[in-house]
Amino acid sequence: MKLKEILDHLTFNELSQHKLGGFKEGYVADENIPKLLTTINEGIRSINRRIEILQGITVVRLSAGRYYYVMSKEFATVAGNDQPETKYIEDTDSRPFTGRFRKFIQIVDSGGNNLLSNVRELNSSLAIPSYNIFQHPFPIEGDFVSVEYLYDPDDLVSTTMAQASVEDYPLPYFTAPALYAYVAMSLNIGMATQQSNQENMMNTNKYENEIKLLTDSIALLGDTSIVSRFTYNGWI
Repeated sequence: MKLKEILDHLTFNELSQHKLGGFKEGYVADENIPKLLTTINEGIRSINRRIEILQGITVVRLSAGRYYYVMSKEFATVAGNDQPETKYIEDTDSRPFTGRFRKFIQIVDSGGNNLLSNVRELNSSLAIPSYNIFQHPFPIEGDFVSVEYLYDPDDLVSTTMAQASVEDYPLPYFTAPALYAYVAMSLNIGMATQQSNQENMMNTNKYENEIKLLTDSIALLGDTSIVSRFTYNGWI
């Protein structure tokens, strides 16, 4: 889904009566795209943080003399720009490490065991002193851990409709209705008229409803259940 599709929808729907939506021209003018992107990017971050949909996994190579590991793009093999000897995040060309790390989900050792963190009475426990740093108490040279994490996407940066035609919307397409409601809600905030206040309340409720629908329908890490129907029917 391209950014242009988002802008086209807003033009003929939520922003059909709004100057930024190009209500006279029937399209968003290039000069207004950066203004709209401020709100759109805020909406994307809001949706992603409410439903925690963007999750990544990467390998971190351990070194015997290194106890602290910062989950930052500069320390990534492919995505980073630091010295080769400091690149301990082993990302790949197909899955480069994101620079907008948000939160650890879990850290698993090379044997597939989930490592405990911040357990004071356990010597082998990892420490998480900051949102993007973990401390390994006994790193072994050449060993590795797998880090599962949440992240935010990079901001959309198009300044013309031509650029918007090729720039990808960073969330799954089915989150777009929530984004439309967020944009409509945000652009009505601060309006003083009774009608605008009513519209703002309606858009706020619509946004919350869309978030609830996404929360109820998207399978996330931890939403695991064992289906035994095949066994019951004798298929396996």
